[in-house]
Parts: sequence; structure tokens; C-alpha cells
Amino acid sequence: MTASTTTLTLEALQNGKIPGISAARGECHVQACVVRFEAHGHVPGVSLAMGGDVAGTRAALSWTTAVDDQMRRTWDDPQEALEHAAAGIAILTLLSSTPYTVVYRSCKGTGVDYWLGEKDDDILFQRKARLEVSGIEKAGKGNTVASRVAIKKKQTAQSDATKLPAYVGIVELSQPHSHLEKV
Repeated sequence: MTASTTTLTLEALQNGKIPGISAARGECHVQACVVRFEAHGHVPGVSLAMGGDVAGTRAALSWTTAVDDQMRRTWDDPQEALEHAAAGIAILTLLSSTPYTVVYRSCKGTGVDYWLGEKDDDILFQRKARLEVSGIEKAGKGNTVASRVAIKKKQTAQSDATKLPAYVGIVELSQPHSHLEKV
């Protein structure tokens, strides 16, 4: 059996159609992604391996945003760029594989990064699920997708009283990988 392939377009993050992500914030995610992908030598069309609940699929990541010197200077902090890039990829993975969309950015202390609502819900801004995201620049000994999933699963417990399903999204950039798992 061969893995199914889909295309994820980074610029979909900046079209203003994700209720909890403004076009401006989405553009930040796109810029961070293309700057970090460039740093790893990736070009549009790079293959994104998928893991967790989306294992068995691959995505081709496409983008048209060109990196320039000003963008590189803006995103010169690799850790901050990684955080924004990972969030962008995790959100695109979630949108392509679940009935959820981002409806709110979560406050610190909740154990999650985003509150999710159902895409086709008449009451769109009702919180129906949670998403916690983490990024890895380059997986290695002691810093693997699996170890990060375990850490982030524990972190989501801070908002378990909501009884809402939680998803953990881990994104690795050097060998592009998006792991999305319902906890």
C-alpha cells in the first residue's frame, strides 16, 4: 500500500479564512516557515512526512513567498522562527485532517496553544477541542518527535477539566515531519 499524498499551501495561513488566525498573523507563520525551510535547504514542493493520527500520508508543501534579506533579518532568532513555523505547519496539518479549525489563541497557563472549533459548526466560536504545538529544528538523541509528544501530552493536562479532546502537533524542520496526535 502506498502512502496518499496531499498538498499543503503555506499561504493558506494568511488568507484570513482561519477564524482564530488573522491574515497578518498568518503571514508571520508563512514567513517563519519559508525562512527556516531555506535555512535547511528546502524548496517549494518539499515532502512533509506525516505521523501520529495522520501516519501513512505525505504532503507536498508549496509556497510562493520569496525570502529576502529583510525577512531573514526579521526572523533572525531561530527559536522564535521555529515556534511560528511549527505552529503554521501544525495548523495546516490539523485543517487538512480533522473537522476542526483554530478559533482562538489560548492564554498562557492553559497547557495548549489554540482552542479549536468545528469547521462546519453553526456556532463557530464555541470551543470544541485543544491544540498544543511544539517545533524541533533537528531531531536527535534526547530530542525526538516521540519524546516531545510525551512532554506535550502531559502539558495538555492543565486544561483537562474542560473535557475537550486535545491534539498534540509536533513539527520537525530539518527532515520535514508533521506529527498530529489526538490525546
